[in-house]
Amino acid sequence: AVDQAPSLPVAFPPYATDLGELKAGQHTLNVTLYGNRHNAFGPVHLVFAPGFKWLGPDCYRTTGALWSDAWQLRPLGLQQPVRVLNGE
Repeated sequence: AVDQAPSLPVAFPPYATDLGELKAGQHTLNVTLYGNRHNAFGPVHLVFAPGFKWLGPDCYRTTGALWSDAWQLRPLGLQQPVRVLNGE
């Protein structure tokens, strides 16, 4: 949202929206991101093997080859910076 205007979704390709005409000067751009709960409540010590497609109770390990002392977090959020382009 720009300057407290209603939010405009950009969740799907082409991941862009038209902010309309803005007056000259400074503006505030607020970006709200939604993710999933994996990095907060998921099996963050599970080492994912190639082809791993299922998560369940057995994924919460404390030993073995699939356990890692380091957190195994998933990429989440903005993967690239937000760009504001002039429509000219």
